[in-house]
Amino acid sequence: MARLKIISNPYKKQIRYQQWDDDSSAWLEINLADHKATKLLSKDLTEGFFPFKVKQIVLQMVEDYQVDGETIELYFEGSADEFSELESVCKAGGYEATVKPVCSNVYLENARDILPEVKSLFQEMSPLILQSADRERIERDLNRFADASSDVVPVCVMGNYSSGKSTFINALIGSEILPNGSNPVTAKVYKIARSKFSDRASVKLNYRGQLISLIMTASNTYFEDLQMPNTLSNMLNEQVVSMAGESIEHRMNKSISIINDYENDVEDNGISDLIEIEIPFVNGVLAKSQHPFVIFDTPGSNSASNAKHLQVLKEAMANMTNGLPIFLATPDTLDSTDNENLYKMISELDELDSRFTMIVVNKADKNDLNRKESSAEEEKQVLRQAIPRNLYSGGIFYVSSILGLGSKNNGEFLDDFYDETFEDQERKYRDPKNRRYKQLYTYNIMPSQIKERSDCAAQNEQNLVYANSGLFSVETEIDTFAGKYSAYNKCYQSQLFLYRIIELTQECIDETKRETAETREMIKEKLEMDKRLLLEQLENGSEEKKAEYQSGYEGYMQQFISGADETFSLESLRRHEEEMTEEVEAEMDFDKHVEKTKESRSAVGQNFLQHMTKAMKEKSFDTVGNAFAELGADISIASDDRKAKNEVRKAVDRKVADQLTDYAREKYKKRLLDIFESMDQGSQ
Repeated sequence: MARLKIISNPYKKQIRYQQWDDDSSAWLEINLADHKATKLLSKDLTEGFFPFKVKQIVLQMVEDYQVDGETIELYFEGSADEFSELESVCKAGGYEATVKPVCSNVYLENARDILPEVKSLFQEMSPLILQSADRERIERDLNRFADASSDVVPVCVMGNYSSGKSTFINALIGSEILPNGSNPVTAKVYKIARSKFSDRASVKLNYRGQLISLIMTASNTYFEDLQMPNTLSNMLNEQVVSMAGESIEHRMNKSISIINDYENDVEDNGISDLIEIEIPFVNGVLAKSQHPFVIFDTPGSNSASNAKHLQVLKEAMANMTNGLPIFLATPDTLDSTDNENLYKMISELDELDSRFTMIVVNKADKNDLNRKESSAEEEKQVLRQAIPRNLYSGGIFYVSSILGLGSKNNGEFLDDFYDETFEDQERKYRDPKNRRYKQLYTYNIMPSQIKERSDCAAQNEQNLVYANSGLFSVETEIDTFAGKYSAYNKCYQSQLFLYRIIELTQECIDETKRETAETREMIKEKLEMDKRLLLEQLENGSEEKKAEYQSGYEGYMQQFISGADETFSLESLRRHEEEMTEEVEAEMDFDKHVEKTKESRSAVGQNFLQHMTKAMKEKSFDTVGNAFAELGADISIASDDRKAKNEVRKAVDRKVADQLTDYAREKYKKRLLDIFESMDQGSQ
C-alpha cells in the first residue's frame, strides 16, 4: 500500500508532497531531483489554492503511485477546512476504495480563527515599531498592515470596456448607479463602499486640490465642507442638488455621469484618479453579508480614450490589500489576447491573490447556451482560450448582469436598454416551464466539489431570476471568499507587511549602527588629534619647566639647607656639660667624697696638733713619736681619701664626656635627618 502525504500551508501559499519510505521508516520529500516527471511538482499544484486544486492532486497521485488497484493511504497536514475539501473530493469523485484520507496530528488552525490574534498582536506591537523605526518610512506599511488585517474586503473588477463592467457592478450593488453606454463611460477608478445606512450615500473626489464631498439623503442633497464653489461643484449643484424628490440611485447615477462627461470633455480637467462612493447595497448576498465589501470599478483595459488606464489601475491596486480580482469578459472575448499586461499585473501584485481570480463571463444570455449544461469537452475548449488559460484558478462564472440587477430592483430601471432587455428575457429565467428556460450557473466551470455545493445553493434560492442569472453564484463565492478564504490572504498580507516593517526597522538599526560607527570614528580621530596636541603641549611645557627648574633649583633649595652647616655653640655645650656633671656627681656621690677628703685633710692637722700638745704636756719622747706616727697614719688616710675623690672625679668626667659626646652625635643625626627631609620635600 502506497503511503503519501500532502502538506498544505495556505499562509505561505505552498503545497508539498512526501512519500513514506519503508527502508528508512521516514517520510521523504517528493522533489524535482528524484521525481522530475510528476505533475505534482508543477507550479499549479504547489502554489495553487488547495481547495481549487485538490481534485487534480488526487488524480495525479492515483496516476503516479497506485499499484495494482491498491488503496493509497493519503495523510494530510493542513487546516481543517482543507481536509474537509479532501474528504469531499474522495467521496464525491468515487475514490473511496482508491484513496483513504487520513488527518495528521500535525495541523494548522483555520485562518479565520488566527486572524483575530494577528490583529491583537499587531496592536500590541505597533507602538513599539513606531518607536524603533523612522515613522515616515514605516507608517505607510503599518497602515497597509492595518488594511490587510481589517474586515474590509476589496473586490477589484477589471476587464475590457465592452464587457459590461458598469452593469455587472450595478448588479452587485443592486442599484443602477454607474451609467451605461456603448462607449467607455468609466474614465476614473471608482471605489464603491457599502453605506452603513439605507438612506445615506455620498460621492467624494479631489478637484484641483480641493475636496468635493456630495452627500445624499432620502430627501436632500448637499455639499459637505465645500470651501469654495468651482466649475465642477457648480455643475453638480445645478443638475443634482436640484433633483428634489428623485431617488438616491437616480441622483448618484446623474452625479457620476456628470463627472465622467466632464472628464471626457475637458482637457486637463483636474479630477483625481480615485473617486470614492458610498451607497446602500440592495438585496442579494452582498447586501446581507456581514463583511464590509468595497468594489473597485476600473477603466476598460482596452480603452483607447484612456491611455493611462493601466497606470491608474496599478495605482489603485497598489493602495489595496487582500483584493479579490474579478476579470470580466464576454463569451466572444474569452479568447482575447489584448490583455497580456493585465494578466501579468494581476499575477505580480502582492495585494491581489491571483489564486482566487474569478472570471465572470458577462452577457451570457446572448450566447448559445440552450443546452442544459456544459459538457466536459466544452469546458476544455473554454479553458484553452486566452483569458481562462492565463487567469483560471477557482472558477468561471456565466452571468447576465441585466437579469441579475432586475432580480434585485423588481425590473425598475433608469436605462431603457436595461428595461427592454429585462422585459424580453425575464420569463426565460423565471418560468421553469418555458421552453427557453435558462440556468446560467449550470455552465459555471469550477472544482467539482465546490461546484456541487454552489449549484445546490443556487437550486435552493427562492428568487429564480437572481439564481438563474448567475449573479447569486458569483455573490455567494465572493461572500465565501470573504468569510473563509480571505482570512488566509489577510494573514499572508500581514506577514508581507510585517516582513517589510522588520526590513525597514533593520535598515534603521543598520543606519543607526553606521552613523554610530562613523561618529565613533570621528570622535576617535578627534581624540587622537587632541591627544597629539596635548602631548606636544606637555612635551614643550616639560622642557620649559625642566630648564626653569634646573636653573633655579640651587637657589630655591637654599631656603631648605640654610643653617645646615652651623656648629654647636660653646656656651650651649658648657651649659649642657654642667647639667650632666651635676647629674653624674649626684649619681656618684662626688660631694660626699669631697667632704670626706676635706675632713681627712683637716683631721691631719688637728690630730697632729692634739698629739703634740699632749707630748709637750707629758714631755715624753714616746708621746712625740706616737704623735708623728699618728700624723703619718692621718696623712695616709687623707691621701687615700683624696685619691678616692680624684678617681670619682675622673669617673664623673669620663661619663659626662661620653654622655656629652652621645648627645652631640644624636643631635647631629637628628639635625641631619631633618635637613634631608626638608630638602626632599622642598625638592619635590
